Amino acid sequence: ENYPVAISEMAIDQAMESGATALFEEKYGETVRVIAMGEVSRELCGGTHTARTGDIGFFKIVSEASVASGIRRIEALTGVTALAYIQENLRALNDIGGLLREQPVNLGPRVQKMIKDIKALEKEREGLKQKLAAAAVSGGGNSQGGAEHELVNGVKVIARTVAVDNPAALRTLADQFKDKLQSGIVVLGAADKGKAFLIVSVTKDLTGRFKAGEIVKAAAAEVGGSGGGRPDMAQAGGSQPENLDQAIARAVEVVRNTAA
Repeated sequence: ENYPVAISEMAIDQAMESGATALFEEKYGETVRVIAMGEVSRELCGGTHTARTGDIGFFKIVSEASVASGIRRIEALTGVTALAYIQENLRALNDIGGLLREQPVNLGPRVQKMIKDIKALEKEREGLKQKLAAAAVSGGGNSQGGAEHELVNGVKVIARTVAVDNPAALRTLADQFKDKLQSGIVVLGAADKGKAFLIVSVTKDLTGRFKAGEIVKAAAAEVGGSGGGRPDMAQAGGSQPENLDQAIARAVEVVRNTAA
């Protein structure tokens, strides 16, 4: 409607009688500033205003957030700045459509399908990793590729790096190796995205002599990290995965030097 914006000052009582809207939280003096936009809006306000409502032109809200209890802030662009914002976003949308060889209007369903496919591939990858881990454990005996162990300080020890990418998978693999040993110590290390993961698992019959937490702490120092846990299972992490071999060797050394 391109209403004119009228600005006037008057007594607070007169302003309220005229139907002006006030905020209960605000404190007003005896004289107040009243902003009227035609007959549709009349408020007490000390802010900056346009001369006519039509001068605002195109109006695009770009953010909305809480700034305090019960108070929210809306940020918007107007006029040519709002138009530039829309054009910039439209260019980005068209660029993405070009990369996917899809019309912008069809990008939503296309991206949803891509996300679904990616999740399916990730699930398949995890399944393959579990199969590879199970194959490594089920090899048996001291043969290469199987659950090979060495005798260290009179106990069976499996100590190696493995190809898993998270502590949970490492824990599952350690449990499988421990079940295979029945009596012994498992020391495993893995690396992913610049991080090192370590786990030490000790069968119940050996926890009186060997403490998983003490072993993993010594190993973790080699990869610039720390860790801990129960006497039968402890985990650690570090930021120097390139030193995993030294960490595994350090853990075996602790086992070797533990008194009988």
